[in-house]
Amino acid sequence: MTVAPPLPRPEITPDDRTRDAAERLARRLMDAGHVADGAEAWLTVLSMRPLDPDVAASAASALREAGRLQDSLTLFDRVLRRRPNHIPAAAGRAATLFAMEHWKEAFEAFEVRFRLMDDPPKVTQTLADGRIVPRPAWRGGAVPKHVLVLAEQGLGDTIQFIRFLPRLIERGAEVTFVVERKLHALISSMGLPVQLRDRETPGSVDGVKGWLPLMSLPAALGLETVEDLSTEGAYLRPDPARVARMREMIAGPGLKIGISWQGNPDPRIDRDRSVPLQAFAPLAALPGVRLISLQKGFGTEQLDAITFRDKIEIIDGLDEGADAFLDSAALMSELDAVVTSCTSLAHLAGALGCRTHVLLKAQGADWRWLQNRSDTVWYPATTLHRQPKPGDWMAAMSSVVEALTPKAAPAAMPSQEPVAARAPDGVLLAPVSLGELLDKLTILEIKLERITDPDKLANIAKERDALADVCSRDVEPSQDLDHLVEELQTVNETLWDVEDALRDLERAQDFGEAFVTLARAVYHTNDRRAALKREINTRFGSGLVEEKSYASYA
Repeated sequence: MTVAPPLPRPEITPDDRTRDAAERLARRLMDAGHVADGAEAWLTVLSMRPLDPDVAASAASALREAGRLQDSLTLFDRVLRRRPNHIPAAAGRAATLFAMEHWKEAFEAFEVRFRLMDDPPKVTQTLADGRIVPRPAWRGGAVPKHVLVLAEQGLGDTIQFIRFLPRLIERGAEVTFVVERKLHALISSMGLPVQLRDRETPGSVDGVKGWLPLMSLPAALGLETVEDLSTEGAYLRPDPARVARMREMIAGPGLKIGISWQGNPDPRIDRDRSVPLQAFAPLAALPGVRLISLQKGFGTEQLDAITFRDKIEIIDGLDEGADAFLDSAALMSELDAVVTSCTSLAHLAGALGCRTHVLLKAQGADWRWLQNRSDTVWYPATTLHRQPKPGDWMAAMSSVVEALTPKAAPAAMPSQEPVAARAPDGVLLAPVSLGELLDKLTILEIKLERITDPDKLANIAKERDALADVCSRDVEPSQDLDHLVEELQTVNETLWDVEDALRDLERAQDFGEAFVTLARAVYHTNDRRAALKREINTRFGSGLVEEKSYASYA
């Protein structure tokens, strides 16, 4: 997998002055990750269609992605004053309030989620005349003596929001929690005086004075500060017997990292949240690493198509019983870290207090992860790693690798030492990164093809042979590495040609448009060269990694 080149910024054309074309431009800009320009483009579309609530809601969402949160909220409010039942605007407004960390208002606005559900949670009652009617939910105020709480949405949502059950109990409520049977054992580890009932077949519950959906607890309890939402540490506990079994199963040295890459495959839920397993290759290249799969079911078919399959350990029978997550929880407690996409396992690891790294898409990450933050109010030991632009999982994974590299066991790193030649007399011995070594070799190959002076060719061949000897001795062959080296060779050939053409124009004193275009190509191509070298260093465990820092020309 190669580093994706910078996404081109779509250019405005005369056709983009029309309303439909302007909207297409706005969408292209957002899809390409140019969120600031995309937001301005959406405002242009809105100026053409000032009364269109769908356009206004899209513009407000783009403003949120661009970090213009107050402008986003103002625009959503404007839409809802005119169209109170505009569901996309109401949902977008809730997301913006979460991004602003206006917690009380956000959770109140979050009630819009029921208008998006095909089958929202409900409780019915039978009247004296036999009619079955909905029972009004408790939405705040005095806490009823006996409260029925209904789980809703995904398993990750349940794991995240059960933290609020103790708050309800502290206020004097007797609590019955209706939730999937497979989560009962995990939730019991909290040690709460809560009656658990099956979500699938709940039956009747006597004495209930009020009910509400689980994710409505923060709003009903009036929670409004970060301190109200966060926990001091873990609130789930792994089963000790299972922990002992997992400890024995993964015994031995190494940096033990649990990985999960695929969440719910439903496209309405997934939508760029899952990470291709091949993107974990840089993690597999860490010295002394042991990747232990936490993935179950959908997504495991990717194991047969990756280049580092031998680096991934599979625990047979993980969570195959009637209870969900008990094995996974025990396994996580014995790992050095967990690296996962945005899925229920991220919440499980966070609730257990495990050191966790969550990979997030560039735009439209789930509301709970807020914006532009690498930490999260929900789980103190969790770090967020966001794509810098849509589709760039490699950069997000590089951030994870950078965080975990210091934890790699020094005793497991001999093959990852900076590569250096055994120097003959008169030759300096110097450490060099793998990317730099391979870059140098490609340049020497180009010189051997393009230089004709016999004396120079002899020196070039001598240098090439010395470095090639290092490569053959200390660099493990890899088809992926070969592909990157081929691309690096192409980039260096391009640079050679560009520089030759620039010198021709310099001799002719021609500094017109062609000269400017070629000059710009130098730094664009050099950036690609640096990105390839860095990918080689990161993915294949180089002990040295060069750092570049230039002013942006984007």
